[in-house]
Amino acid sequence: MSNVETIDVASLITYQVGADGSAVQMNLLGTDGASVEIRLPVECLQMLARDLPKIVEQALRVLHQDPTVRLVYPVGTWAVERDSQGNDVILTFTTPDKFAVSFGVEAADIKRMAETFTDHEVEAYPLGLRVH
Repeated sequence: MSNVETIDVASLITYQVGADGSAVQMNLLGTDGASVEIRLPVECLQMLARDLPKIVEQALRVLHQDPTVRLVYPVGTWAVERDSQGNDVILTFTTPDKFAVSFGVEAADIKRMAETFTDHEVEAYPLGLRVH
């Protein structure tokens, strides 16, 4: 990797999903004003979607010199639906600015979550309510 080029990015301008859905092209603006295009396969995008919140959280902790800083989004809306097999539940949370993430949750975990919220006041747990 002796020919690695570092590009400082100022912003994401647009993106375009490939015709077959196997890749996405991102059109970026470099800090020098130059346009930059990168093409990422969907597998890479899935890895980024999984890892970016952790990466941002680590950066925020360093930036604020506070190991307790977390990346937290406000929930605008939420939805509950059954998965395609009808066994588990899909919980989807959407922020007011339309960022959405969905989680597949087993029925037994949904039951425990419901019992936890019913049996306990979340405010009684200043460090967060966790069920393992």
